[in-house]
Amino acid sequence: MNLSRSDAAAHGRPQLTGDSAVSARRADIPVSASAMTFSAAGIEAAREQLLLLHARREGRLTPKPDEPWSMPLVVNMPRGVALTRQAILAAAASASVAVCLSDQATCDPVVSHALQCWYRQGIRKIARRGRGRPFAVAAALPGVTAHCDLAEVRALVPHPVAQTPPAIHRLQIAGTDAPWAENPASVDLGLPTLLVHDELAMTAGKAAAQTGHAAMLLAASLPAAALVEWWGQSFAVNIVPASGEQIAAARRLPGACTVVDAGYTEIPAHSVTVVALPSGVSHP
Repeated sequence: MNLSRSDAAAHGRPQLTGDSAVSARRADIPVSASAMTFSAAGIEAAREQLLLLHARREGRLTPKPDEPWSMPLVVNMPRGVALTRQAILAAAASASVAVCLSDQATCDPVVSHALQCWYRQGIRKIARRGRGRPFAVAAALPGVTAHCDLAEVRALVPHPVAQTPPAIHRLQIAGTDAPWAENPASVDLGLPTLLVHDELAMTAGKAAAQTGHAAMLLAASLPAAALVEWWGQSFAVNIVPASGEQIAAARRLPGACTVVDAGYTEIPAHSVTVVALPSGVSHP
């Protein structure tokens, strides 16, 4: 099912998909196996739950000493399709935040419990890649699929790492990569902008997880009215590669949200990977 404004595809903005066999109106983004929907009231309630992220980062919330949880991000990488890094990262950001702002984030006890456990433990994400039937099987699990240009990314409802579904566990983690577009679209100041620290040389899979983090942190910082407006834009974002100098400057801008990596994979701990800026704020 699709959620997009009529001009979304023309401008390279993500379209959110649950069951691709059925089209949906803007106010309804069902997801296969969990029937996720969206509403202004649901987004406002989900935002309150998202505030757990800031409480944890500020040391006001003690993480639960349970087993670690993660949100799988599954990137569709069909043969012969030239995906760009911008499109993959944009789709990952949109899909991640959509799961968190669905009606089910607070109304479905199973989804709500999963998200709250995950929020308390640091919103870890693991990006994997698949194509053909393996991706289709993964896309049937509860979550949201976002499309941006040729890229397609499925964000699933979080689960304990030790209980990763077999269909996801079989997918590869390594090799999820794509180049930056040579002629990227211009930045739309009507959308949030995510600056990705390109000097860290992250793979596209690693960077996709980071843009997912950034979109969530930004969502937790925005008022409910702004989130509803963002929903009307299919939770689209601008993706901009940035130097270390640009990242440092962006962190000082109004409303900036910074992602600092824990250092589990690819890059050193405490590296600043992405800076998210709200709509209307120009990047350095």
